[in-house]
Amino acid sequence: MEEKFNIKFIDNKGTFTLKNPDQFKRLYFPLMNSSGLVSSITPDLKGDIKTGQDSFLTIPVSVEDLYLTGSGRNFWARINNTHIWSATGMQSRSWKKNKDDVLLEAGLLYHKVTRINNRLKIRSDILNFVPSSGETCELMLVTLTNLSKNTMKIDPFFGMPLFCRSAENLRDHRNVTSMLNRTRLTKNGIIVTPTLLHNESGHSVNRTSYYTGGFTGKGRLPKGFFPTVTDYIGESGDFLHPEAVFQNRKPVKKFEQGTEAAAGIAFAPVDLLPGRSAEFIILLGITENTDEIQKWNNKFSTTAKCMKSLEETKKFWLDYSKRIQFTLSDKKFNSWIKWVSVQPLMRKIAGNSFLPDFDYGKGGRGWRDLWQDLLAIILVDPQDAKEMLLNNFAGIRIDGSNATIIGKKPGEFIGDRNNIARVWMDHGVWPFYTTALYIDQSGDLDILFSNVKYFRDFQIKRAAEKDWNWKEGQKNELRTSSGKIYMGSVLEHILIQNLIPFFNVGDHNNILLEGGDWNDGIDMAKDKGESVAFTSFYAGNLEGIASLLGRLKKDKKVKTIEVYEEMKVLLDTPH
Repeated sequence: MEEKFNIKFIDNKGTFTLKNPDQFKRLYFPLMNSSGLVSSITPDLKGDIKTGQDSFLTIPVSVEDLYLTGSGRNFWARINNTHIWSATGMQSRSWKKNKDDVLLEAGLLYHKVTRINNRLKIRSDILNFVPSSGETCELMLVTLTNLSKNTMKIDPFFGMPLFCRSAENLRDHRNVTSMLNRTRLTKNGIIVTPTLLHNESGHSVNRTSYYTGGFTGKGRLPKGFFPTVTDYIGESGDFLHPEAVFQNRKPVKKFEQGTEAAAGIAFAPVDLLPGRSAEFIILLGITENTDEIQKWNNKFSTTAKCMKSLEETKKFWLDYSKRIQFTLSDKKFNSWIKWVSVQPLMRKIAGNSFLPDFDYGKGGRGWRDLWQDLLAIILVDPQDAKEMLLNNFAGIRIDGSNATIIGKKPGEFIGDRNNIARVWMDHGVWPFYTTALYIDQSGDLDILFSNVKYFRDFQIKRAAEKDWNWKEGQKNELRTSSGKIYMGSVLEHILIQNLIPFFNVGDHNNILLEGGDWNDGIDMAKDKGESVAFTSFYAGNLEGIASLLGRLKKDKKVKTIEVYEEMKVLLDTPH
């Protein structure tokens, strides 16, 4: 990364700078917190903000959209009623008279861009971060500075298109879902609460609200708002040339419901003396409880309050990066490795979706990702890792297969992100491999006898058949014939996931590839494909399991273990 982008680390906390980042059209930065708000942000403040697949404040983007779209967080300065400048650099080319000098600074976990326009004699410093204190909102602090020798009159505007619904609606019923938007204005912002969640398999009442609010750095309210796309950009404008800004229109009092929403915020004019600055705060949030919005307003209504939150956020991520540290003579490596140290938590929050480069699927982590991330978390936080391990084992089916997608809540699983019956042949290796590392680090052999549920859905016989009596909406819990939830030990779960593949081999006695494996894209590997690599992996697991059983016999005096009756067919080798 350092060689490609020529970044410069400026301290021992992982903070770095990059000159003229606008030249890198696919460059973006992640912002997030443990409550699940995930943002992506580019040097010109494009990117998106969401809490899940069905709750995007802004238009969902992939990495290619970052340079194709004009959608993003934009802040405008109308200077002396003669010049209009985008403080983010997001402006139509015909209005860019000369290039800004740009410096990006990023740290754990904040993003700051400084722009200087030498012709207009103006500077912007724009800071974005998601508070570590858990509010599901992103904070944006804009500072405009007069670099000229004369007083400068500035009319400030914030503008951004709002999406306020599921990513599914980007191409599925976008027009219909825009009609569901219900927008209201508050003293300092815009709240959009769609009436319904649109799903043709069954619509439901929407409880999520999307908020954009503003203050001056001293806590003063905005002058007014442009809450719809038409109000903000007009009939002939766009988001790189909005009529509200370029024609200096008055904020609207009345507006149309059931249309595409926008966050157009006009602030009162400011007379900036030479060398003086003006500050503005933008709050960008998603919540299922609108009472939270007033709490955000109270907590982040001034520059001083935002900067206090920034310091808390920096400390949170820095402290997390210190849980496991690597120190070499190479100072650049020591700074870079801090970003590696926080990645397990970032992966836990964002999964393998929800950032522009990782745009496959519909959110959440996959089974393989879940266990691989735990390998790092075990080193950082062993106690938390134990709880996660036990939750994760509840995703294993009684036939040795497993759910493939992990939900937001502990122990919440989804059979498959696209509701397709399939199995991945390597999935069974990861639970034991990860648990073995936990035991090696903690010495906690007793975890093997913790009782855990099994996952149950319509897939049976390792996705070879469907249970047509299974009703959608049933709890994903395996039950006995009497209706009691069946609980099995962690060791039982481990055995079933490793014994079944042992017998599932092809002509060459290597373990067969399954329908979910990507290898079958060309050669129809599901019919004849075998994996030498994972046959070896499973063999290593079986050796490790045998070793653990030996330790249980020696250290814990365990002579017998309990497994469910149907497993006997897999234990047919006499000893």
